[in-house]
Amino acid sequence: MKKFFQSILCIILFYTSTISVNAQNSTNSKDSIIKPKYAIKFAPVNFAWGNFQFAGEKFFKKGNSLELIANAMSFDDITGASAELQYRFDVIKTFKSDNFTIFYFAPYALIGSYDLETYSGGGVLMGINCIISKKICMDFYCGGGIKYSSDFNNSNIFSYSHNGVSAKAGFQIGIVF
Repeated sequence: MKKFFQSILCIILFYTSTISVNAQNSTNSKDSIIKPKYAIKFAPVNFAWGNFQFAGEKFFKKGNSLELIANAMSFDDITGASAELQYRFDVIKTFKSDNFTIFYFAPYALIGSYDLETYSGGGVLMGINCIISKKICMDFYCGGGIKYSSDFNNSNIFSYSHNGVSAKAGFQIGIVF
């Protein structure tokens, strides 16, 4: 019986020392992860609609980030450009070796012009920004807002000339440094 209690005590001591070592290693790995300062992204899906969307993101030490998106469009008879600004609040971060994932909430404002007509708007987004092997990032987001257009003949919520509530969704891929 005495041997039994000694073996249980050894197992408990070994198990707790393993847990403390693993916890210390995971804490050190979070601190040792190289957090990016900048990201350059583009939206490959938007090419189907004749858009070239290019974005730059600046990460802050507090964990939030600022993203500026430029968009040039040429589809059928429509040509134009737009700019969008997002301030991203990090809600949840998860770390795994060289990768980390950021869930964020972001208010945005946009302004654009197409065929001498202008539009502007704003709203909120939520998304997930995955950074893989310290160099590649993928960003998925969706949300909605309100848009005003000087040419309001279209009721399609994804159209440039839509007035009122609008939907927004996207995917970006890029590099971080």
